[in-house]
Parts: sequence; C-alpha cells; structure tokens
Amino acid sequence: MPITYKYDPANNILRSYHSGTQTVSQICEHFKKVAEDPTIKQDYIEVAYCADDIEFDFTSHTARLIPIRFSEMKYKKTRKAAILIGATQLQYGIARMMKNLHEVYEPKDDIRVVRSEEEVQREINCIILAKNDLPRVSAVK
Repeated sequence: MPITYKYDPANNILRSYHSGTQTVSQICEHFKKVAEDPTIKQDYIEVAYCADDIEFDFTSHTARLIPIRFSEMKYKKTRKAAILIGATQLQYGIARMMKNLHEVYEPKDDIRVVRSEEEVQREINCIILAKNDLPRVSAVK
C-alpha cells in the first residue's frame, strides 16, 4: 500500500501514515514525493505512524537502501528530524532497526523512536527548543 501523508505548514510537521505491505521502493517513492512537494518547507519534522496491519517486504540487506536513498533526497529538501512511533513491540523493534540503519549510513540524521503520541509531542517540543537555541535556565543556588 502506498504511504500517505498530511502536512501542517503552520508547525512544519509532516505526518506520514504507513499501512499494508511496505517495500523499499514504496518507502523511497515516499521520500521522492516529499522532496518534490512544493508545499513542504525545508527543515520539516516528520512523524511516521504505522498501522496495526503493517508488514515489511524486505530483508535486512535491502533495507540498507532506505537511508542511502533518503540521503539522496536530502539535497532537495532537508528534514530536521524524524519521529517513528512504535506502538506495538513489533513496530517498536522495526522502528529501532530503521533508526540503527540511519545511524550507520547517515549518522547526523536525527531519528527518534517513541511509543505514544504524548512522547511525540515531547520530542517535537525538544526539537523546536533546540532549533531555536533557546537559553537554558539554570537552577538558582
């Protein structure tokens, strides 16, 4: 099944929805569509949601193409960070695998793995604070 997405321009957040059987080519096609979408601004944050019926039709060998293809897309449009939601044990494990692949091939990519929507919002807040480089308040002694 194709990956769909909704973009919130006010907050520069792209929410992608993954369901059915996913292939490497579908994931790479998603990267291409996002890169070519003129409504999506630079330095967006992507939140990836996986449906309960998601399956992955690729091996660990072919999965390594995902961060390689993503790095090609980054020259067209930069992503500030990606937050992968692993609501179930299996989804969480797969999300961790994808994070690890990105760390090997693109160590500077900011990929975060969480389990809930509440954690997503916390991560978005942290990313925005870091982006704005707001001063940290130190404790008064």
